Amino acid sequence: MLCTVSDLPELGDFVLHTDQDTLARRIEADDAAASNWRMKHLPAYREAFPWLSREGHVVDTTGTPPAQVARSIAAGAGLTF
Repeated sequence: MLCTVSDLPELGDFVLHTDQDTLARRIEADDAAASNWRMKHLPAYREAFPWLSREGHVVDTTGTPPAQVARSIAAGAGLTF
């Protein structure tokens, strides 16, 4: 089922987070250009994480497949797919 923006409930902010080792492995598996950029920005992410976690709902993605993370967030918003 395809929905429009007006069909969606109001959502909050979600911070998709994982442990540093998992994050580094995920980044290294990406293409070289994106991987280099993302690795360079890890210190900024670590610095921003305290306020990100205060402002949004942190979703621990460590060991969780992307589809399951998406279903979990959607279920929390009252959506199914």
